[in-house]
Amino acid sequence: MIVRCLSSHDVHGHGRVHCWRRGAPGAVAGQYDAVEASRQLRDCAGNQLNYLGKSMTDVAVIIVNYNTGHLVAENIERIFSSVIDTRLGLRLFIVDNASTDDSLSILSRARAASPHAGSINLIESKQNGGFSYGNNLALQSVSRSGLNPDYYYFLNPDAYPEKGAIDALVAFSRNQGDLCILGSTLLDENRVPRPSAFRFPSLVSELQRAVSLALIDRLFPHRRVSMGVPEQPIEADWVTGAGFFLSEQVLSRLGHLDSGYFLYFEEVDYMRRARRMDITIYSLPDSRIVHLAGAATKIVGSQSATRPMPDYWYESWNRYFYKNHSRGYALAAGLAWLSGRVANHLLAIFVPRRRPADGHSMGRFLKKAVLGN
Repeated sequence: MIVRCLSSHDVHGHGRVHCWRRGAPGAVAGQYDAVEASRQLRDCAGNQLNYLGKSMTDVAVIIVNYNTGHLVAENIERIFSSVIDTRLGLRLFIVDNASTDDSLSILSRARAASPHAGSINLIESKQNGGFSYGNNLALQSVSRSGLNPDYYYFLNPDAYPEKGAIDALVAFSRNQGDLCILGSTLLDENRVPRPSAFRFPSLVSELQRAVSLALIDRLFPHRRVSMGVPEQPIEADWVTGAGFFLSEQVLSRLGHLDSGYFLYFEEVDYMRRARRMDITIYSLPDSRIVHLAGAATKIVGSQSATRPMPDYWYESWNRYFYKNHSRGYALAAGLAWLSGRVANHLLAIFVPRRRPADGHSMGRFLKKAVLGN
């Protein structure tokens, strides 16, 4: 059972909290005592009552930078100016993950020059421990700052929100009793929406990822990872890690990200943990962020054909599948990808354009992803 709450005001301006029980697939209205609703009701109602008495809503925006300081510096003012509601306050926590370029000095100058300098925290990491490590470092800094934010927004260094994007996240989260994780919709540099809501990867999706046959999608439509670009908010298994949002209430239940992932699959793993705890994941088309895909990683988009996939991608695949599935299932998923890849290479003999150009190596996939060597 999940309890949802929604705050409102009566005609006299007095705050009220309405709570209901949510099951699959819809919500059932009713009254429930404290014993039945247990911790969920107390947390949910208490959280909404806190909002009724607060004059400001605080959002901690967390950005992990590695060698993209110029992009983050350009986006700082875009982030602050994206907010419409004057009662919504942002605090940026920017982690420089031991960049090897002059990112740290660029960010230091950008903070000093910003009219929001007092709301920008710059954290220098002594090592590049990966994306999860950097985000967890920022979360520790938030705790030490004494800010006690209502919400957290994890944003890629190569992304920035459009006007009202954060406002939309706050409003939707409140209407869900804050028991959710929300994902923004990605726009590429030409403002074209990109898939931002996904299903969990599976044995079937790994086969399809490797062989890319329309027949498999038709036979197993609900195994397709991408859920396209929805026009309305939809539930998803996971949303893009380039811009996801959650409440303090959810963070306190989930804890930090798994720092065993260097890069890739960390948000999938985190949201799988959330789903197991009955925390719903939504993708919001009204919250849009411009994402310069590949600017941070340098391994996707047009460069993927010439740059081999790094070892940490395979290591993250291994960690995700073996952590969240049985060993037998993980092995089967790996073999499904390898079988699909072989089939794709055979088809490419007759249809050359099918030849894979994604930077993946069958040998490295077998060794590092499947066998974990």
